[in-house]
Amino acid sequence: MKNSKKLIAVIMTVALLASMMVPAFAANYDTQASALMSIGLMKGTSNGTDLNAKLDREQGFTFAVRAMGGEAAALAMTPAEITLALATVEDRATLQTWARPYAAYAVKMGLTMGVGSKTEGMIKFAPLAPLSGQQFVTMMLRVLGYLGGGLYTIAIEKSVELGMLTAGQAVAMGMKDMITRNDATLAIYGAVKTNTALAGGVTPSAIKLIDRLVMSGAVTSAAAIAFGYAAPTMAPAPLLTVSSISATNLKQFVVMFNKELDKTTAEDEANYAVAGTALTSATATASLSSDKMVVTVTLVTAVSPNQTTKAITVKTGIKGSTGVALATEKSMDLLFTDTTIPTVNKVEQIAPSK
Repeated sequence: MKNSKKLIAVIMTVALLASMMVPAFAANYDTQASALMSIGLMKGTSNGTDLNAKLDREQGFTFAVRAMGGEAAALAMTPAEITLALATVEDRATLQTWARPYAAYAVKMGLTMGVGSKTEGMIKFAPLAPLSGQQFVTMMLRVLGYLGGGLYTIAIEKSVELGMLTAGQAVAMGMKDMITRNDATLAIYGAVKTNTALAGGVTPSAIKLIDRLVMSGAVTSAAAIAFGYAAPTMAPAPLLTVSSISATNLKQFVVMFNKELDKTTAEDEANYAVAGTALTSATATASLSSDKMVVTVTLVTAVSPNQTTKAITVKTGIKGSTGVALATEKSMDLLFTDTTIPTVNKVEQIAPSK
């Protein structure tokens, strides 16, 4: 792995030097855009593919959500769900109305971690700011299942390692402070066409992005094959696995799965354990999201003291919507922390004044 990364670094360095010495000819990806539009992973404008149009971050969220086949789920979110998902976005008021469902879904699915914030526990979207090449490549890597706060710093190199972009394409993309629809087309097409398997514990040859899109119904098998994408492998079906586990505060942790869940087993508190002790209805409440892929577990008693690490276990008693149980038990050490600054709600006199 180390040698592979060194090789990628050398290739990208050569590509960078070449881009400085030879004027770059910008390829037009109209054919790829038309193919993506035909299967619903992109949408055009009144000007057709409109590949020269520049993109802001708000539009980037939309492109990424659509590319992962999440548009229907995003638009199905209720106003209450959207409000809840955007609660930690300090500049949510600057989002245009049409973009709110996409931004909420992007937060929910971990496609963006914002561009920083001056307020503890909050993120900043900067929805109308220019969308850089590195930002969009990071979003597309998250569509492929690669998560983590440090992903942004290695996104360009990672896209080459996975075969999503060539070294030359990656270098050019990484140097752009504001990309166009043409650039976005290249990244989306690369993510869908690549043979790279999704991250999140899935066996490398078991499922790819195009497979997941077909299996979820976001793209039909016939449409995928008609436009030259790899024929989806429909059998065997992918195993039910845990994609991620994260602590949101001192009383809550969130478990994301790769498939829809059976509500009864997903909301059975006994299928989760903290520090080796199984939870019960008296010690916690488990709640399944509307898309049936995310479970939020709320503890009755907060983890104490602040910034305490606890082992969280997700048990194989959980089943998918088809009745297939979780493939393997998943355990992870989580840091429970609360960075909310206490504020005074009111001051009340409780004894007679003298």
